[in-house]
Amino acid sequence: MDFQKLFREVRNNGFPEIESKFISTEKFHFAHASAITGNIHYNPKNILALGFTQNAVKGVIAHELAHQVDFKRMGFFSRIWLTYKCSRNEVYRKGVERRADTITVKRGFGKDLIEAMRLTKKRFPKDRWRRYEAAHLSIKEMEALSDQIL
Repeated sequence: MDFQKLFREVRNNGFPEIESKFISTEKFHFAHASAITGNIHYNPKNILALGFTQNAVKGVIAHELAHQVDFKRMGFFSRIWLTYKCSRNEVYRKGVERRADTITVKRGFGKDLIEAMRLTKKRFPKDRWRRYEAAHLSIKEMEALSDQIL
């Protein structure tokens, strides 16, 4: 799977104002948008191990680009504070993740993100899925939002 090609496609079609670099790494389990550098890191080995389709990968990429849209509205020190607060406060992190989910849907990648969520739910252990779902919109909320926007 050509992750860089998918990144360019999603960025060009839905997030043209974002100039993030898309960097392969094993440092993160899945994918991570940096509020400090503006870059997006992804772990291709783990994504491939989950058996994600190209559409599911597009959903993940769109979600990370949506974080960058959210971060762009903040000043540098606000982004540093956000990074700290997300690492310490699950309620605060939930707001950040849900905003990114909403932006993803509004930019036209809701169905792709829903596909990624369904595959994640199937493949993650139940306790890990519960932690993931606690921070994000649920699949039902994503479907309702997608239907509203279409």
